[in-house]
Amino acid sequence: MVDHLMPLLAPFKALVLRIGWDSASVAKRINTPVLYLAGDADTLVPHFHMKDLYKISMKTSLCARIHIVKGGTHNETWHQGGEKYYQAIKHFISEAFSMERSNSFMTADSECEDDWVNKGASKVPPLDVGMGVEKDGPGVQNVIPTMPGNLMGMAKAAGAGDAPKKAGKKD
Repeated sequence: MVDHLMPLLAPFKALVLRIGWDSASVAKRINTPVLYLAGDADTLVPHFHMKDLYKISMKTSLCARIHIVKGGTHNETWHQGGEKYYQAIKHFISEAFSMERSNSFMTADSECEDDWVNKGASKVPPLDVGMGVEKDGPGVQNVIPTMPGNLMGMAKAAGAGDAPKKAGKKD
């Protein structure tokens, strides 16, 4: 990425870079389901880098997917992507769980990003998963942990001095 972001410094990157982050070699070893989320306006990690990792993962992962947010930047992609961003995550989790249950993992048959969200890449019926905001009901499995519903009320009460006092403790 230094080559892309600071081309004049590229010849000297070995002198200053200590992390040794080689994402491509890591992607080659990932065989579990993987979802790449990227913004096409990301100036820190260019989305072509994510596309390259996705192409590598398509060869090795049981279920490789990518979702690119149009106009998405590095830190705000989650917000800029809106409902489609969360639907992509939900669809990926649902697909991965369904494939695991039926032992039918398969690679995407298209290099077109988000094609799998629209058409579905597997032949397995989806498992209905929640994103932590739905009420648990028949057939819905929340996969993202949620906070207690009254967390704000509990915090306000604690801040106002209304928190319950421990028994046996004198003021």
